[in-house]
Amino acid sequence: MLASGVSGWCGGRGATPGVAGWYSLNGRPTGVWGLNAGAAPPSGRAYVVLNLADLVNHIGTDRIEAAASVLDRIPSFAGKIVEARADDWHKYPSLYLADVATNPVHVETLVEGIRMLTDPMASATGGAP
Repeated sequence: MLASGVSGWCGGRGATPGVAGWYSLNGRPTGVWGLNAGAAPPSGRAYVVLNLADLVNHIGTDRIEAAASVLDRIPSFAGKIVEARADDWHKYPSLYLADVATNPVHVETLVEGIRMLTDPMASATGGAP
């Protein structure tokens, strides 16, 4: 995620610090994802959130649908993608970082989904380079 064409960063230092990935989408800086550290251990869990509700009117449902067809391959994300689709993408689906970090295929899937959200050519070609 961190090396996937981010055009800007927004970091936090509050009770639950995090970082957000900002991209130039249609010439406008847009927050696409956030990585949050969660609450303090032992109960806190880091998570990733996708700002689909902010993106839907900006990049359109076709690109979000293309990304969703990739992202729903992550088992812990699939149900949240179904919910977001049912709400016309006006959701902020999230998943715990631990659910993807230990599986290289899930990490690549998450990065590919983000690439499809941020790169119009990726969504037009179905993710093929």
